[in-house]
Amino acid sequence: MTVNSRVEVSSTPVGTGQAFVRRSARGGNIHITSGKAGAIGARAVAINVGSSAQLLALLDAAAPGPGGQITILATGANSDVNVSGRMQADRGGVDIRHTGDGGNVNLSNADVRADVVKAAALGNNGVLNIGGGTLSADTTLKLYSTGSNGSVNFIADVTLGGASQKIIAGNAVTIFNNVTVTIQGQNPASVFTNSANYSRQYGGNGSTTGTFGGIGANNPQPLANAPPLGPPGGP
Repeated sequence: MTVNSRVEVSSTPVGTGQAFVRRSARGGNIHITSGKAGAIGARAVAINVGSSAQLLALLDAAAPGPGGQITILATGANSDVNVSGRMQADRGGVDIRHTGDGGNVNLSNADVRADVVKAAALGNNGVLNIGGGTLSADTTLKLYSTGSNGSVNFIADVTLGGASQKIIAGNAVTIFNNVTVTIQGQNPASVFTNSANYSRQYGGNGSTTGTFGGIGANNPQPLANAPPLGPPGGP
């Protein structure tokens, strides 16, 4: 399944003083689901949100709400979810998950903004790759790959923005050489992992030169201590 265009399910248009302008009172919902699996010895693309795509659930600040939910879910083994476009759910949630074994979630120069943002590869040997772009959440941002041998990889400079609590959890968390993960907001990121493959400055094992920037990260804790990922839109 591929999305390359604009899908807007609630809006906050310009033209405040014009009688014909209609604004959404509550956020709309977008759900994209695929069970496509890779063939033996080959991978498949289950869901592709291209660089020109925009998935939008917009709300004016004065709207009563609540905000909407944008959910992307893949379940087939050995397949990929690729996200390169813009996803925004004002006062709502964006949830990107792959639950199949060997399932990868690849965020490449994505612009993702919501009250709650979650991206997770949850199957055995699942991988969450984050390369470039901005992930910004107002209350909760979770990046998880907690299945057996799961890994969270930061493969290019990325910004984790907003005032949210930022939690990164995976059997391995790796920041590639010369990559910086910039943490914005009031609190350092919380990392839960059995293998912290990044700069010793933030408690990593020093196996790469990758590091955290901005307000940085707390020293890692064991993966077993990670809080639950929770449902889409939940804390």
